Amino acid sequence: MEQVRLHRYKKQVIEELKMNIKSNDDAQEFQGILDRIMMHGLSVYNYDFVDNYDFRQYIDKMKYDGQVKMYYFLRNGKKMYISRKYNTAEMAAVCYKNICLEQDESSPHRYISKDFNITAGGILVDIGAAEGFFALDNIHNFRKIYLLECDANWIEALNKTFSDDIGKKVMIVPKFASDTNDSNCITIDKLLQNENIDRLTIKMDVEGAEAKVLDGCKKSFSSAEEVSAFVTCYHRPNDSKELLCYLDDFEYEFSQGYMINTTLQVFKKKISYRTFRCIISLRQPLQRKVIPYDKLIIQQRKPDW
Repeated sequence: MEQVRLHRYKKQVIEELKMNIKSNDDAQEFQGILDRIMMHGLSVYNYDFVDNYDFRQYIDKMKYDGQVKMYYFLRNGKKMYISRKYNTAEMAAVCYKNICLEQDESSPHRYISKDFNITAGGILVDIGAAEGFFALDNIHNFRKIYLLECDANWIEALNKTFSDDIGKKVMIVPKFASDTNDSNCITIDKLLQNENIDRLTIKMDVEGAEAKVLDGCKKSFSSAEEVSAFVTCYHRPNDSKELLCYLDDFEYEFSQGYMINTTLQVFKKKISYRTFRCIISLRQPLQRKVIPYDKLIIQQRKPDW
């Protein structure tokens, strides 16, 4: 049954690709995606860079901590622990391979780029931290790091990865970032209410709750001198457009390329899934210009909320 549904979804994606080839400025890119699907089948990332990644190349590099019974990988010389639900070297290698693949320089899911990087020297809020690779890679760039994660297995892994910094530089917050404050949720404004926010970097991947998180960031955005935000916008079909209403006064830019959601229960989604990254900076003058949605980093003064 699932194979039948997947086949129908693949046909739907192919039809939409053909329509975009006829009517979209990115016709050449859509043609490349279509050619890749026809040759290799439907995937989240339908680009040739995925051929550079095979979980088998990471198996021998996975290390096992017998004391806590979890696998870890030495990432830039630092131990990055993998959730214990990945309980074989092969499973852990697949997990790590996917992390590396999605942050490839050619990946639509890559957060930073040559021209768009973190705002170093201040606070990092990593929302939906999971294994914490983003914080680990940039730990020396921030004076304080908040990791928001609710999955108990990932929290356990994060505590091991950042064991030397927990309670000092790194704080793990087992809550969902949102637009309300209760026993399960917290706004970023509430989280940072006692902080002196000079430079703020936010990275979020929250399964479609990005709008609620942005609603809970307004005071922090307005009080910070400089903000960098990396926000995924591929979980819901209209995220790439609807999230822009929270950023009306800023310039913005989408990451390159397209993602296609291949989860079987979300067939009604469209093909316009991308990672949305943005910078809001006080030091940049206001420059209004029309940018196509499909080539959408915010760099600009803070808004008047």
